Order: sequence, then structure tokens, then C-alpha cells
Amino acid sequence: MSTTRRLPFAVVCLLWAGIVIGISFIEAPVKFRAPTLTRTVAFDVGRTVFAASQWVQAALTALAVGTALFGRVPRWAWVCLVLGAGALGVQMGWLFPVLDARAQTVISGGVPTGANPHAAYGVLEVLKLLALVTGAVLALRTARPGAAA
Repeated sequence: MSTTRRLPFAVVCLLWAGIVIGISFIEAPVKFRAPTLTRTVAFDVGRTVFAASQWVQAALTALAVGTALFGRVPRWAWVCLVLGAGALGVQMGWLFPVLDARAQTVISGGVPTGANPHAAYGVLEVLKLLALVTGAVLALRTARPGAAA
């Protein structure tokens, strides 16, 4: 299979990975270093940005599935896509709602209680990033004649 048909899948995965890098690894930490941005405003901006980012990532998941089908990407690229989408699903369905509630508590002047899943969210961001980049690379590798895709 030609890498030309797989190129859209790789582009979508790398675009998605770029969004993860931009939001989670650049915007989020830098925001809390801004000297004039109050902590409550930083939390409010963060929860708004992450909510929007997750919906964009969900759309990219659907686009990645479509381009994977079109490009007939190899099995391991599918595994990477499933890992990335699964990480996003856990984040959207469980971790973000908990983190959002904690942020709302801080914004309203309270002190959050209970377990803080922030570290788990971060671990899933790293997993998602690695899965997306690996999936893109695997999709672009030219299959050897006779090798199983």
C-alpha cells in the first residue's frame, strides 16, 4: 500500500499531537507563570481551554478513524489510534469532569477536597501524544512486499 493513501491519517494524528503539545505542555504551565493573571482567572481560562480542546480532539478522533479506513493503515497504527482515543475518552468521561469541579471550587473561593486526578490526566496526555506520533510513523512506513499490514 502506498504511503500516499496513508498520509491524511498521519497528518491528522500529528495535528492532534500538536494540539496536545500546545495546550497541555505549553499553554497550561505557562498560564500559571503569568505575573498579572490571578489564580482564579487562570483556573477559569484553563477549564474553558481544556473543554474546547477536548471537543476539537474528539472531532479529530472521528477524522482519524475516517482517514485510517481510507488509507488502510496497518494494524499497529490502529492500535495507536485506539490508545489515543481511549485516553481521550477517559479524560472526557471521567477525569475532566472531576478536574472541572475542582476548578469551579477554586474559582468560587473554596478549597477542593478529595483525590486530585491531575497526575492521571497528565499521564494520559503523554500516552496519547506517544500513541499519536507512533501511529503516524507506522502509517507512513512502506510495507515490505509480502508483509502483513
